[in-house]
Amino acid sequence: IAAGVDIIETNTFCANRISQSEYDCRDFAAKMAFQGARLAREVADEAMTAEGRKVLVAGSIGPTSKSLSLSPDVSDPGFRPYSFDQMREAYREQAEALIRGGADILLIETCFDALNVKAALSAIQELSDLKAAELGNADYKIPVIVSVSVGDRSGRTLTGQTLKAFYTSISHYPLLAFGLNCSLGAAEMAPLVEEIAQWCKCAVSCYPNAGLPNEMGGYDQKPEDMAAAVKAMATKGLVN
Repeated sequence: IAAGVDIIETNTFCANRISQSEYDCRDFAAKMAFQGARLAREVADEAMTAEGRKVLVAGSIGPTSKSLSLSPDVSDPGFRPYSFDQMREAYREQAEALIRGGADILLIETCFDALNVKAALSAIQELSDLKAAELGNADYKIPVIVSVSVGDRSGRTLTGQTLKAFYTSISHYPLLAFGLNCSLGAAEMAPLVEEIAQWCKCAVSCYPNAGLPNEMGGYDQKPEDMAAAVKAMATKGLVN
């Protein structure tokens, strides 16, 4: 916030039952999501009070380590550890907790499987419908950003979809923004963001890594270099 951001996100990437089941913490997932949103909401509200700035909170929803499109067992292509309905219920619990904690936006990020995202959007649609009925506003929709992670510069996801195919398969929900995160550095991502900007019917977002990781998994790119690469995308009007 001190650096000037308008949106901060919650530290709740894995705060869902499916992800937390790997640590025997599934029953803590909703509390993690709620508290993550509450803490972010507090500091956002402090900025509003102290500086008169409106800072929004984006509730972070990660992809889980499971895929609805791919089997983890090469000898059983039809096997899935979770069903669509189970995935949707896990996402619904997380989204509901994030909203109760004070999130203004739900950010489904680092997406690699469009079917997982469809489960999340189905859950969010259910919550939107409940809120719309409560408000007496049939047009109400919870604001959602979907941010995809690609495997390489070809722009395909881990499940093999192109970015346009991915966007098309989830565009039934009126997204606030669609874009990329993680994956590559800003300079490497720029051509993919330029491609998205040509056909995306909502706003375009991008938050890259600080370049590509080195052999030890660290990042060598300096802040000034990353800022220049990100600025180039913004100057071209690719992200909005």
